[in-house]
Amino acid sequence: MGQEVILSGNELSDVRDGLFLINRLNTDDFDHAVVFDSGNVLKIVEGNTSMIYHLPDNVPLQTPTLDEYLQQRKEDGEFNPQFSFEWECSDIENARNRLLSIYQREEEYNWLFNNCEHFAYEVITGKKKSPQLRGGMIAAGFLAIAAASSLFSSGSSRA
Repeated sequence: MGQEVILSGNELSDVRDGLFLINRLNTDDFDHAVVFDSGNVLKIVEGNTSMIYHLPDNVPLQTPTLDEYLQQRKEDGEFNPQFSFEWECSDIENARNRLLSIYQREEEYNWLFNNCEHFAYEVITGKKKSPQLRGGMIAAGFLAIAAASSLFSSGSSRA
């Protein structure tokens, strides 16, 4: 989307109608990706109420209104969550079809193959991916290489 846009939960109600992939920042050390349907452009439910579609850890796909979602955040002790806008969807009809297809599949949450990012990216872009997971795996790989290198280099100095 160009320049990073960060809004508080209260500011989301002022966003123009559209379909967005947004991240709730810094939740349990990871961002939480959600599909934000501002103005209900997907028309999954009746009316013009903004919706949040998301796949939380170990529970089925959730579809609260924006107000319900923010209320749940408050109940969980997160009084002013911050959100970054990552992607705007330009193909609303295909996104709607992808979302309905995901509902029908009823896939369970799996942090490696079906996490919140996989879900949100699949709805918005049609491609199931998880940039945070990929980044974490790359970092873990570098740490493993560094640890192995350290073991081998310390072992060679004993000879």
